[in-house]
Amino acid sequence: SIEQFSLTLSNYQQLGNFRCSGYFISRAINDSNDTNDTRFTIHTNHLDSLIDFLGHKNTKNITINGNARHWVGEKMENGKITINGNAGIYLGRLMNSGIITINGNSGDYVGTSMKNGGINIKGNAGNYVGYSMKDGSITIDGNAESWVGCEMKKGNITVNGNVGNRIGSWMEGGDIYLNGDYKSLSNIINGGN
Repeated sequence: SIEQFSLTLSNYQQLGNFRCSGYFISRAINDSNDTNDTRFTIHTNHLDSLIDFLGHKNTKNITINGNARHWVGEKMENGKITINGNAGIYLGRLMNSGIITINGNSGDYVGTSMKNGGINIKGNAGNYVGYSMKDGSITIDGNAESWVGCEMKKGNITVNGNVGNRIGSWMEGGDIYLNGDYKSLSNIINGGN
């Protein structure tokens, strides 16, 4: 099973392309004959080297117990990804549909160029949340750094904590909701709220 396989991954961390093993794991999950209601579990809390691309083109329901590295849920098509830990940069990049929930923090570029779907981060996020976002919804329960909604086209972003500088830079559409303090709005906002 995927869960048992994930527990053996520590034996392969010394391989040069180990971090890209998320492609293989994601393909195995998406190609499985299990129904979309099946939940796949991946364990990473025992790894010294984290994995990129978990949930790549995802169509199923995945739970990751531990931290994930970069590009989680990239080009996601459907389903759900839940991370009981932290995620790196480019979370949900180019996602088309589905829901990603992070029960921790995320790095920069959350939801970059996402086309639809939802991202929920229970902790904090880095810079450029929703960068060039086409549609969908992003909710950050904690704080976000600067450049939230930069070049955003449509969709909505909610930050329940504090936000840094240049909110909405070159934004063309969509909505940004700030429920905490912020340092500055951009002086170049072309549309949206």
